[in-house]
Amino acid sequence: MQVASPAATRSGRRFVSPQRASAPARIPFESNTRPVLVINPMRDRMVSPTVPKHNYECLSGPKEYIEIDYGHWATGETFAAEYARIVHGYLQRQSVK
Repeated sequence: MQVASPAATRSGRRFVSPQRASAPARIPFESNTRPVLVINPMRDRMVSPTVPKHNYECLSGPKEYIEIDYGHWATGETFAAEYARIVHGYLQRQSVK
């Protein structure tokens, strides 16, 4: 189910209901054993940046956390280049382990 505020509807944006956003993970974060990269967009106005930070802190297993100065739906060459650099570096570090 989608829930949208009147302002969001006028701007064409839609927001996921809190009930859907709080569904339990298929694997509890505390039981994770896979490497995880969390990229947290700090200017996100759809999901508070505290949510991915909290989820990261709950994760077990190898993990890496990066904050970026973008919003939820970031696009453009600068964003793509920064995102690719972050992911490439993470994958390189994973391959030497």
